[in-house]
Amino acid sequence: MLDCRYIVRSNDEMGSARSDIVVEDAKESRVAIIETKRSRDYNELEKDREAALKQMKEKQYGWPYFKKKYQVIAYGISFAEKECR
Repeated sequence: MLDCRYIVRSNDEMGSARSDIVVEDAKESRVAIIETKRSRDYNELEKDREAALKQMKEKQYGWPYFKKKYQVIAYGISFAEKECR
């Protein structure tokens, strides 16, 4: 039997919005919440990455897991064509 340690969800309702990707490790009480942004060009990668992090904070994506005493790790990722930050 496989030990399925991680639960992966997308567009999961979190706080007052929906996160792009959630990877939950219930065994270790931790979760990674990932928000992605598509940048129009390479010069906007950093700005859009920061916007993703700001959105997660403002819309309280981690709140359901903070209530459960989980360690919450937030990732903001922006991409333009094949470049990523």
